[in-house]
Formats: sequence, C-alpha cells, structure tokens
Amino acid sequence: MNIPLSKRIQDSQKRIVGFRDRLNDHIANLPEEPDEAANALIEQLNGEIANEEKSLGTLQRAEAALFTQPQSNGEDHNEPPVAPVVRAVPPVTSARPFAAPAGKKPKPVDYMFRAATISLLSRVEQKTKLDVLRERYGEDEPTKAVMDSVTKAASAPATTTTNSLRIDASLLRFGP
Repeated sequence: MNIPLSKRIQDSQKRIVGFRDRLNDHIANLPEEPDEAANALIEQLNGEIANEEKSLGTLQRAEAALFTQPQSNGEDHNEPPVAPVVRAVPPVTSARPFAAPAGKKPKPVDYMFRAATISLLSRVEQKTKLDVLRERYGEDEPTKAVMDSVTKAASAPATTTTNSLRIDASLLRFGP
C-alpha cells in the first residue's frame, strides 16, 4: 500500500504534536522531586520527538526535491496534481473614483469625459455601462446622471419627405 508523501508528512506532524502534548502533560503533573521513572519518561519522549522531527525533515526535503525537479520520465506517482492558488479580486467599495485625488471636485466637463470613457470601455470590455461605471467610478451619482442623459437614444428628427402623421384622404370630408 503506497501512502502519499503529503499524507505521511501530515501523520508525522500529528505524531510530533502528540509526543509534545504527552511531554507537556507529564511535566505539568511532576512532583517537586521526580523519581527515576519520571525522568526516564521525559528522556524517552524527548528522544521520540527528536527522532520524529528528523524523520519529518527527511520527508519534507524529499517532497521539496520531488516537486522542484521536472518529472520527465512520465511515471505516475499517484500524487494528485497541485492546483494553482487563485485569489479573488475584492470588489470596489469606495465612492471616490479611481485615481481621483481626495477632496478635488470634478468640473462639469469631466462628467462628459467620464460618460465617454464609460461608453468606450463598455464596448471594448464587453460589459454593461452600469458595470463599467461601478468599477471605475463607484456609486458616483453625478457621473451616472450625465452618463444616462448622454447615452439616451435620440429620436429621429422631423423631415419634410416623411409624413409620420399621414391622414387617409378618404376620411376627410369637405363640405356637406
């Protein structure tokens, strides 16, 4: 039966903790004048701790050597692959826009540039404009208001060639 190296290291660490707990309990219950048997048990536990620490060090060095060298021989060591650590990016919580100096109030034209930046980034990053607004500027209400007014769909202007109020001539009565 092959026990994985990582499991053997964990078991060794548990044994060391157990030996230390036993030694600590024994020392806590020692009388003022310990006898030969008490001293012999202390020496035995110290020796077991030293031996187990030596064994643990050997296992840890073996683990380090195995995982720092490339395994080019293609053998399966029955060890699960080590997954990379993925850290989540914390959400933006500040109401202050990114990289804006504290206390400096934006000018009205800055809100127009912010709206244009949000529109461009939403197109490039394939995100909604509201998501880009929250990522870049937090919950900035003036920026949101300007962005809403700038990005509203405009209606088609009136023309003389298109009659949107076309009235059917047969419905009109001229005279009695």
